[in-house]
Amino acid sequence: RWRARGAVSLVADWLQANARRRLWLHGSQPPLLLLFHDELAPLDWSWNVDGLGHRLNYPKDVLGPAKVLHWTGPLKPWRHHGVNRLIWEKYTVEYCPEFSFREHTTTCRPDSWFC
Repeated sequence: RWRARGAVSLVADWLQANARRRLWLHGSQPPLLLLFHDELAPLDWSWNVDGLGHRLNYPKDVLGPAKVLHWTGPLKPWRHHGVNRLIWEKYTVEYCPEFSFREHTTTCRPDSWFC
């Protein structure tokens, strides 16, 4: 269906139009939603727990059943000013602050990072 609709070309055209004149935010998601509007299916909220790049203090009963943790927002935990690093940290395999530009903030435990 992706090829039948010519998705690559259509999305590329929309992205170029967006680059010329800001039509939307959030990358390629809006044109993909428009292109596949008739094939969307509702999902349980746990498939996309978003806002982790700007919201703090998520309750455990929200994070616990989450299937996808989505760091929407400008404060991604891998950036120097990021938030929710304690949540993100357990999914990182090879992070070493000695070789990173990141700064530790009150949202993370410096003693929990490893080399």
